[in-house]
Amino acid sequence: MQKTLRELKIGSYENIETATEDMSIITALHKFVERRVSALPMVDAEGRLVDIYAKFDVIVSDIILLHFL
Repeated sequence: MQKTLRELKIGSYENIETATEDMSIITALHKFVERRVSALPMVDAEGRLVDIYAKFDVIVSDIILLHFL
C-alpha cells in the first residue's frame, strides 16, 4: 500500500488525450472509442484542466436531449 499509482501502473501518464470546452460531442465520442478511455480531461485554451468529461456525461446528455426535444 506504500507504492504510488505510477509504480502500480494505474492511470495514464504519457500521450494523454484531452477534450476542449468547444469540442463537439461526436468528436469526444470518437476519442473515447479510439483511445479506449472512459474519461477525458477537459482543458481550456491554455491547456489548464477545467473538468473531467466522462462517457457517462455523454450518455446523460443524450438521454436529456432525446427526452426533452
